[in-house]
Amino acid sequence: VCSSDLKFGYIEGLDTMKLTWTLGASFLLTTAAAITTATSALAQTQASAPISTAPATPTGPGAMIVFDSKTYDFGKVLQGDLIHHEFTVSNGGSETLIISDVRPSYGCTTAGAWPHQLAPGQAGAIPIQINSAHLAGATKKTVTVSSNDKHGPVTLILTGQITRPVEINPPFARFNMVMGASNVAPAVVKISNRTEG
Repeated sequence: VCSSDLKFGYIEGLDTMKLTWTLGASFLLTTAAAITTATSALAQTQASAPISTAPATPTGPGAMIVFDSKTYDFGKVLQGDLIHHEFTVSNGGSETLIISDVRPSYGCTTAGAWPHQLAPGQAGAIPIQINSAHLAGATKKTVTVSSNDKHGPVTLILTGQITRPVEINPPFARFNMVMGASNVAPAVVKISNRTEG
């Protein structure tokens, strides 16, 4: 401990001790009684403060976009078929719903004419079409619907299985021909007809 001069003094009329420790600066320390008194006063102040239980002022629902279903499973279709579906949309809010954009995720998916405005309680349809000509296997397509609903855009999802009418597996066969060889390793290609009947 560094050496220093410690000076103690009592000041009449005060309930606290003033401790001055000369280390190039002076520090004022209050006694435990003063801290206890201040803490007790703070606790009494907090206990007497009223607690507000009033609910927040409602802002109103505004426009609210509602779909009967946000997903559609078109099942199993043949490649090349056109897939059609209409999503039913309604306004569950108290103000006019404005549908500003319906944006499919890929070019093979398109949206038809949709209602741009719906009054409270009014319903309409958003038609969607998928051209499966260049699709195969498990398929998932999304459509983003933007409106003045304060909750933001809504994503619609279409899923299903697209099969080729005729499947060739593997899609190509390779034969290694060697001049003068009498035997050629066979290659097997499986051709399947996926059409009904």
